[in-house]
Amino acid sequence: MTVRKKKRGAKKRTDLGFLKGTAKPAILNEVCFIDTKTNADAYKKNFDDCCKVIAETLSGKKLKKQAKPVEKKSVLHKVQVGAFSDEKNASNLAAELKKKGYSVNIVKG
Repeated sequence: MTVRKKKRGAKKRTDLGFLKGTAKPAILNEVCFIDTKTNADAYKKNFDDCCKVIAETLSGKKLKKQAKPVEKKSVLHKVQVGAFSDEKNASNLAAELKKKGYSVNIVKG
């Protein structure tokens, strides 16, 4: 897959409901057409480059450098320390754990 820099130009469409129904001017960016696994793989491989070209085109500015990829973190292992039918008891334990420096989440249900 190649990021083409050839400008095909804007095309006005009045028959697209999701553009026609907006209160403000809207655009639809058609990045690619995928109908095979090879196309999908190429798109995934070049996704960041596609995004960069779109951002530069819309902003009219060159990006200084490519953003660093987000580092994937290992899976979190969570520990539940209580289950209560009375919300007050859950809140009391949560307050006690917070005082000790633990991150606390109360989940209902």
